[in-house]
Amino acid sequence: MNDFLGMVRGYATVSELKKNHASHHKFKNTDKKSKNKLDEIKKNYGIDTSDMFHLHCGLHGKGKFVLHGFFLRNCFEIVWLDTKHEVHG
Repeated sequence: MNDFLGMVRGYATVSELKKNHASHHKFKNTDKKSKNKLDEIKKNYGIDTSDMFHLHCGLHGKGKFVLHGFFLRNCFEIVWLDTKHEVHG
């Protein structure tokens, strides 16, 4: 995790972070668990987010540790810490 945080601090933009750590597979937010979580966020916090990003702690969509969340302005809001890549594995 410390390696990942070190890499993240080195990126100049959020776009760079997404390019290097986002899942290379199409986002899989069509499952019931993800849909329910997105609906809950919208209802409880008034945040309209249609997609969660899957940021892998390894480069190029690799690595078992995955952060599921969404970008709100330039902040990544974490929804799930997926330490074994099981949410959408």
